[in-house]
Amino acid sequence: MSEPPESNNDLGSLERARERLYTPGGVPEESRPPLTVPGEHDIPHAWESRAGELLGRSGTHIRAAGLFFIAALLFFIVALGISAYLLYFGGNAVSVNNVSLGIQGPITIAGGDTLPLSLAVTNRNSVPLANATLEVDFPRGHEAPRMY
Repeated sequence: MSEPPESNNDLGSLERARERLYTPGGVPEESRPPLTVPGEHDIPHAWESRAGELLGRSGTHIRAAGLFFIAALLFFIVALGISAYLLYFGGNAVSVNNVSLGIQGPITIAGGDTLPLSLAVTNRNSVPLANATLEVDFPRGHEAPRMY
């Protein structure tokens, strides 16, 4: 069994410190040496320029985040150029200006006769037209055709 540590008096370290602090007219004596010796400072107070050399890095070190940013910027510029090219110079766009409609038929007809017309649709787009619808608006006063 272990024995309690021997002490010259029954006071603990807190009690001894309290006695030194509260003794009237007494100033606590320094029982410990100072941590630093005044006037001797081996540690620099500012960063030195050779700190990077000590770590093995050169002054032109580029971080991975910087490389990623540069790669993303280049990708954005290339994607912007390709989309501008496709928008202005083609692609699969359909324009109304590239579709023409031609109608051929007689100049005059007799009243009540059937009017034969020939329609020609020309598509100059690079994409074929799908589901195109032709609507004809007749003038006012025109009578609807009778079904026999």
